[in-house]
Amino acid sequence: RNITSYVDVTVEDDKTGVGRIGGFIGYANHETIIENCAWYGTIDLGNKAMTLGAGGFIGRVNENSAVTIRNCGAYGSIVNEAVTENVGAFMGLTNTGTNTVIENCLFVGSVSGTKASSVTPFGTWKGASKTLTNSYYINTLQTTDADAAKVTADQLASGEVAYKLGAAWGQTIGTDAQPHEAARLGLYFFTDFHG
Repeated sequence: RNITSYVDVTVEDDKTGVGRIGGFIGYANHETIIENCAWYGTIDLGNKAMTLGAGGFIGRVNENSAVTIRNCGAYGSIVNEAVTENVGAFMGLTNTGTNTVIENCLFVGSVSGTKASSVTPFGTWKGASKTLTNSYYINTLQTTDADAAKVTADQLASGEVAYKLGAAWGQTIGTDAQPHEAARLGLYFFTDFHG
């Protein structure tokens, strides 16, 4: 709870079998609750297939897990030159038999690269119980998610989205371009990873 991660990840071209890549957490399993957390940074997926999942905030929810992600934001950038499945702006892959809940969450980063059109807002749900409520993503993404709301930069700047996200979120209108979760008052973690 209450952690902000400043993490850059670069997938090297000579790596194979890569996945479980996330800006905040690579993968979650068993019974996990993540609240009031955020990711800033860059994930460069290189030219490798991402069968095990990659996402801005979380890469993968493992099989037969119960994971709740609440009041969390992803503000970083994703570069995708090759991946065509299991990659998402906020979350990459939720696998078979999982009960995954995402509520009051936000992606306002950017997605670029020749395969940017393969990056979904909230990832791939494979045989999983999906609960995605009151969550939002920036309208510059090339894909959509029927269970989340697409928003514009003007809506973000106005305070409308912060209000809708609820009490765990805040924003100084006229200063902040988008809402921020309570993690900004919490712990910070900085790193770069190349692998």
